[in-house]
Amino acid sequence: METAKHIAAFWAWYELERNFKETLSKVVVSEPSLAKWIKRFDWHKRADDLDAKQLERASKLIIEKNGKRLADMIENHYKYGANLINIGGAYLQQKGVETGGQAISAVKIGVDIQRTAEGLATEKQDITSNGKDILTALTVKIIK
Repeated sequence: METAKHIAAFWAWYELERNFKETLSKVVVSEPSLAKWIKRFDWHKRADDLDAKQLERASKLIIEKNGKRLADMIENHYKYGANLINIGGAYLQQKGVETGGQAISAVKIGVDIQRTAEGLATEKQDITSNGKDILTALTVKIIK
């Protein structure tokens, strides 16, 4: 049966990162007794289980923290993208398609940011070099 003395020795051994010699210098026990206790009470398994629980707790905290941060980042990116689309769309409505290179860039960047925030693939084509048909279709989509 594991006693309070055994348990105290376990915690010393565990906190000393399972270092046998350091444990002997901190705990009043003979070398053969400590070796027997480690084996008899399966301290390596117990220590492994404790390590696994600590790792699981730490992982959950990291996931929770990063999950919230990621959700906030995605929401902000979506808003920034929508704002750029609105700026580009307003410019295109006022000035027309043929004079709006910066507006078209704003729309493209806005769409890319929104698509990325939603986890969708972004269009790899440069809309400014794909002709008036694409620009007209984009303008119609923005104006609607």
